[in-house]
Amino acid sequence: MTNTISFGAEFMRNLVSTNIPNFSSLSDKQKERINLEYHHKGIGNLVIHYPGTKKRGDYVAKLRGRAISHSEVVEALGETVQNEKQALELCDFIISIYNIGLNAVPPNWLELEFFNHRYAGNQIVPIIYWIVVQEEINYPERGRCLGPRLAFSRYLEGLFAAIYDDPANSITLQEIKKRAKPGEPSRQIFDDLNIVVGLNSQLYRQIRIFYKNI
Repeated sequence: MTNTISFGAEFMRNLVSTNIPNFSSLSDKQKERINLEYHHKGIGNLVIHYPGTKKRGDYVAKLRGRAISHSEVVEALGETVQNEKQALELCDFIISIYNIGLNAVPPNWLELEFFNHRYAGNQIVPIIYWIVVQEEINYPERGRCLGPRLAFSRYLEGLFAAIYDDPANSITLQEIKKRAKPGEPSRQIFDDLNIVVGLNSQLYRQIRIFYKNI
């Protein structure tokens, strides 16, 4: 299906194969000297720089010339959400990107800030999409490797942490941001940290359902 996460990964692999046919024979230093760009239509300052030095199709997604990370998405979502109603809408939105990629429809009120610049809903879909597609390329879901699932889990956990920021909970937005970084534990936060407040919320149940379905 076009525009899904797996479609984006295959698109980038094909782009590299077409424009850098000898990619597999290049050293990391040789790859670093090549700087090709793919511009996503509609967002002039969202640029995909390729190739990366990992697997074929690897790249770096940049906004306004700066690489954007999962931690920054967690922070932007957490700082935007004001109540559980909004959190539930964002939860559905994030899960829809996981399921249907660029076809996801954001809440009409949604704006997120990255690098001191605000982006409206329809711009946010490709921003999150291209950050996550890279995970499908370099760390596809096999065995214990969670691939894109881990990133989406962290986004949802960040929403919960922002709404249920309570001293009784050991889950905080700062902790989620930390765990969204490379090399951090890949365990699902709800199974790893103490949560007291919010256990009976619809948001908690929705995220638990997502855990089970991935």
